[in-house]
Amino acid sequence: MRESFAVSVLMLLAAGCAYTIYAPGERLVYTLPADEGWQVAYLQPLQHPLVDPSGKIEMFLRGGENFTAWTELVILQTTFRMLRLGGIDTAQDVYQKDMALREANCPGSTRWQVIEETPGRVLYEWWTKPCQGFPELHEVALIADGIRDRFQLGYRATVPAMDSATRERWLGVLRAAKVEANLK
Repeated sequence: MRESFAVSVLMLLAAGCAYTIYAPGERLVYTLPADEGWQVAYLQPLQHPLVDPSGKIEMFLRGGENFTAWTELVILQTTFRMLRLGGIDTAQDVYQKDMALREANCPGSTRWQVIEETPGRVLYEWWTKPCQGFPELHEVALIADGIRDRFQLGYRATVPAMDSATRERWLGVLRAAKVEANLK
């Protein structure tokens, strides 16, 4: 009985992984404000290309800024949605996990707010006090799920709170972002 159950679970996992691994890749289509001088400052595949073939992190800084002295940063993280025993994590699950991780690392230092939420998408913001060597930060961000891939796109500023015009401009960028098939 146990062997039969174990074999069934392994077959289910293999079928789910095979489906997601061989599903077409996707990309997040978005437009950074062109007049603000954004430049790719960092592009790194994630650590396990066999487990996560689509995974990467891209960071954009304004021209003239660097990683030791930045005031604004755009981050795009692309990850492969993995099948787990409980199913595939949703964008909402990832948001909750991000909150829990931040709270574990910097207890009581961060405020979170969901701005918009639909199945497979969470638009949110967070503010944090200085913690672990990082300054005060305010970020507006999007978690968007495709069929195979997950995207986290965020604009982060080293301020206690963004001015309303900056916040609204970046919320517009995030709202307009769409997951599309990656036609190569």
